[in-house]
Amino acid sequence: MTSWFSSLFSKGPEKMLKDAEVLAEQERWPEALATLEKALDRAPKDSAWPAEEIRSRIQRYSVSYRDMLIDAIPRFLEEGNRAKAAELADTALTFADSEAERKKIQSLLRDPIPKRKEEAFPAAPEESREKYPKELIDSLLHGYLEAEEPAEQEEILRRPLVFQRAFVLWHQGEAEDAMRAAEEHLEKQPNDPYGLLYLGLSRGALGKVDEAAEAMELALRIDPSLLSGTLGLAAMERQRGNWRRAITLLEKASKEVRDDPERFGERRRDETLLLTLQVLLEAGKTERAESFYRELRREKILPVMPPLEARLAEARGALDEAERAWDSFLRETPGTGTITGHGSRATATGPAELEEAGDFFERRAKLKKAAGLYQRAALLFTQRVHYGGEALPMENLFRLKKKMAFLLIEMGKYEEAEDLAAEMEQEEPPPPEAAEIRRRLEEGWPESE
Repeated sequence: MTSWFSSLFSKGPEKMLKDAEVLAEQERWPEALATLEKALDRAPKDSAWPAEEIRSRIQRYSVSYRDMLIDAIPRFLEEGNRAKAAELADTALTFADSEAERKKIQSLLRDPIPKRKEEAFPAAPEESREKYPKELIDSLLHGYLEAEEPAEQEEILRRPLVFQRAFVLWHQGEAEDAMRAAEEHLEKQPNDPYGLLYLGLSRGALGKVDEAAEAMELALRIDPSLLSGTLGLAAMERQRGNWRRAITLLEKASKEVRDDPERFGERRRDETLLLTLQVLLEAGKTERAESFYRELRREKILPVMPPLEARLAEARGALDEAERAWDSFLRETPGTGTITGHGSRATATGPAELEEAGDFFERRAKLKKAAGLYQRAALLFTQRVHYGGEALPMENLFRLKKKMAFLLIEMGKYEEAEDLAAEMEQEEPPPPEAAEIRRRLEEGWPESE
């Protein structure tokens, strides 16, 4: 958690106004807006000041943020990165204050791509350019290592550059290149469990589930204590529908992380326990999942987790209880409805949780609420990719937009659904979800009289 964020909890609205002003001077608009909206929550309800000043600044900063995004769109188009330009436009649209402003933003994507001024400086041939040179690998490596436990860090640092390249590329979302780097490493060290692990992870990301499981099986035969290998193999068995094997692996891993918390650390422990609970639910082992969760709560290993409470309640048919749990979760995550993604639990809230909440409310036929949650998830996804630097698969964003469009069509909002299809058609190449939206529109659009 960043220092500006954690400090919000001990400050009054006046001090937070000053903090927002400093952030605005640095053009850190998402953080400035997050601070202001938190300040507004804390402003006295029986006095106009400072609430009026906070609202005024939110308006000004939103315009500045929108203008910064608009200025960035042509630069990405010039670089040929239409996907990123489209996502920035999607974000800017949330801050548009008029239909004219919306059309202006959308027109940026329809205009011809500016020609690049490269005649005086011809680009090197593609094959001669190294996408991830050693210096960049070194830089990215240490950033990704921060999330690993000390023992894992040591294992990765003592391995050669070609393995470290596989590690970094996998975290960057470059699964194909990560697989090649892992294979190159294994040519020289065929029995390295970490090399086999990242070969398996990259194969799994490419949909080669059986081959991924084979690599992870071998990694675990060489080093049975490799927790990431156990979790990875369980994930592959989950994809193959081998629930019994997946649960066996995860329950073994759960026992290990509980028995030796110092070795694995809280982050890996919680990751393992939550994955175990998730798979138990997916496998229909509702009572087993609830018993395990209550046990972890009694031992104060896990806090109260409204999303999990909601899943458990829905699994046993208590839909009203599940809805209350989701509503509680959404109330405790202020700001996830804006691009800033701020709030007391924002660091633990991601697009996946918001999408799952949307799925629940869609099942309950609360379409407007579901569509709003899908939109929140899409905005938070965009924020994390472009302002948090996370490597997230674009397919997730396209899926969210398709869900939004389908609900809009069901609600009779055909033009809004068509706008979403048009935005996605600007991608290079257009994702299949855009064509699916078009087909649904053709089926649902009322005939003109």
